[in-house]
Amino acid sequence: MNHCFKNSGPRDFFNTLGYYPKTDTVTARRLSGVEKERAGNAAELIRIPFGEMQSGVFPDIEKALADPGTEIDKNMGRYTIHRDYENSAKLNALIASGRNKFLVAYQEQIFELTIQRH
Repeated sequence: MNHCFKNSGPRDFFNTLGYYPKTDTVTARRLSGVEKERAGNAAELIRIPFGEMQSGVFPDIEKALADPGTEIDKNMGRYTIHRDYENSAKLNALIASGRNKFLVAYQEQIFELTIQRH
């Protein structure tokens, strides 16, 4: 198998060759300074508590926040609704409305998430 592809799996190989549709991606950008200050007061800021992230409902967002600037495959269509949290429902509604940029706060950092639809 050719290991020059991002995940080096068969799906990525055939995706690169054009046999499979390209997967949507999510990319995080860490905000700082004035931009972070403004975003911290934004009504649409989604604050993800540590427990919600650890529940596993946002695997792609978790990877994107850990590696800002890197496109992460968004393998799932809708986020699973967790009975103890409401952020997955909020994100699902925003995505369904056609939005592709979101502000997310996690562990005292604020990020702008961009979903690239392919």
